[in-house]
Amino acid sequence: MDFRVSMLYGLDVFTDSAVYIGKVKEVEVVVEGERKGKIHSLAVQVLTEEGDKGVKIPYDVVLAVRDIVIVKRHPRLERVSSEREEF
Repeated sequence: MDFRVSMLYGLDVFTDSAVYIGKVKEVEVVVEGERKGKIHSLAVQVLTEEGDKGVKIPYDVVLAVRDIVIVKRHPRLERVSSEREEF
């Protein structure tokens, strides 16, 4: 399967315990040579009661990417997601 960084933009991000974090807004790539690069981190937009908040997630905590992004559970990520307004 061919993988393009552009496929990540706009994907929903969840922890492996099914906690919604936000949407991918930016992808940081480290160039390692001619026409080669490695994804370093994802900038995720989190909606909170105070408005939008940006969270940078290192790519090494990403477990899976397909229709959504699944990341390893981390207390900081779940704390940020819990700041969202409850319905």
